Amino acid sequence: MTREDIREINASARRAFGADISIMVARCKAWGNDDNCILVQGERHHDATAGFARTARGAKITADQSPGFMGSPARTYSKVVWA
Repeated sequence: MTREDIREINASARRAFGADISIMVARCKAWGNDDNCILVQGERHHDATAGFARTARGAKITADQSPGFMGSPARTYSKVVWA
């Protein structure tokens, strides 16, 4: 997965689910990891992960909350993991 691939995925997700959607790659088999993992933030992160998980066989979606940092509020995000 290249930086350009990640940019295209983010652009597509923003068009479909809102300008505040952000998809970050946490782990990737192509980078030598055992599995793939993305983190999705934004108001409609649940919708965005559901759409993405349909394309990834065996994907597991979980919700987590980031801690607040230097005055910023805690935020809920989704994590998608697949083999």
